[in-house]
Parts: sequence; structure tokens; C-alpha cells
Amino acid sequence: MKLFKRIKNFLLYRVLAPIDYFLYWVKCHTLKSHRFHLLDLRQPKTHYQAYRYGFLDTDYCILYACFNLLTDYVKHHNPNLLNQHWIDDYKANYGFDRQAIRYQIAHDLYIWWNKTRQTKLQEIDRLCKEWHATANNQQLSTQFRTTQLDRETALAKETQEKLEQLISIRESLW
Repeated sequence: MKLFKRIKNFLLYRVLAPIDYFLYWVKCHTLKSHRFHLLDLRQPKTHYQAYRYGFLDTDYCILYACFNLLTDYVKHHNPNLLNQHWIDDYKANYGFDRQAIRYQIAHDLYIWWNKTRQTKLQEIDRLCKEWHATANNQQLSTQFRTTQLDRETALAKETQEKLEQLISIRESLW
């Protein structure tokens, strides 16, 4: 009886479970009827430290969802926002100052998310590598670590401010 139970457990947990997980992954990533993520939180491969798949904390889900929606809006619904001259012309010719200001904020947020933030993440990662490389020199290692933590804190604060700006202009993204 014990042998039968061991064989059954081996087949269930060592053979069938990995196959089941693999089929679930394929089904959820290929069939539209089984996609449970209504928002695609994946980041473009061109982004530094891009999220592609797997568990993600709720705070990052909110962050990626909001900025993915902004990126989608700028690229597909209002590609004129990529052109600074169009925003200036819109303000001058149509007199919609409030909307032009919101377009300017959307443009700035798009540039920050896709360029500025990526550069800052690369700088933080470079500092982290320098910190690990200088582990033998305590003073230099501490200096790199302190700088890295300061930049991470500043980026986290800036990210929060940008997210609040995005939420404040959400009604104008139509």
C-alpha cells in the first residue's frame, strides 16, 4: 500500500504538476479567452530592468498599469503629444490653455517614464555594481552604497510625484 501511495504522489507532484503548470502558462499567454490580466503590465524589452512575467507586488502593478496606459494613449490615441511643437501650436491656435497644459504634463510624463527614469535606473544599477566591486575597501564601498540608497530614495519620491501628476490629468486623456 505504501508503495502505491509513493508512486501516486510521484506521478502527481513530480510528473503531472509541472506539465499542468506549463499548459496553464501557455494557455494564459496565448489564448485570449484565458488571459486573466486585463491590463498588460509587461514593459517593453527596451526598458531597463523590464518586467516581463511573474509575480509583481500590487504597488508595482498600479505603477506599471498607469504608465502603460499613458504610453498607449500617447502612442496610439494621440501621437501628436510626442511632438512638442504640436503642443505649443495647439495652445496658440485653439486657446485651450488648460488642455494644452495637461497635454504638456502628459508629454513630460511620457518622456520621464520612457527615457529619464530608465537612465536613473541604469545609474542606480551601476552604483550597485560598483558597491559590490569595492567590497574590499570599506570606505569606498560605504560611499557607493550611500549614494545608491540616496538615488533610490529620490527616484521613489519622484515616481510617487509623477504618478500623482498622472492621476491629476487622467480626465483629459480622451
